[in-house]
Amino acid sequence: MEAAPGTQLEQPILRIRPSRGWTALNLRELWRYRELVYFLTWRDIQVRYKQTALGVAWIVLQPLLTTLVLTVTSLATWRACRPTTCHTRCSPWPAWSRGIFLPALSAAAA
Repeated sequence: MEAAPGTQLEQPILRIRPSRGWTALNLRELWRYRELVYFLTWRDIQVRYKQTALGVAWIVLQPLLTTLVLTVTSLATWRACRPTTCHTRCSPWPAWSRGIFLPALSAAAA
């Protein structure tokens, strides 16, 4: 269908809106592509920890070593911190610091 010179065809407007609640999470489709999710997750873990000397074991060792260091230092200063308390207090830190640090890197790169 050709438009006459000087006129425009009306294009339909497509509005994309986010779904509400958990309906966006299609569990059936996720189960259908579970192998793809597994391989993509495994690839991300390998890429992230490929350069470390300990590899994937660093995922487990990092929080344990952090807890150990904080327990020893807090026992030396306050004499009141148990390992479980130190670990519970420090658990949100990696997510928070990553949430602040990574956007700052992308903003600096832009």
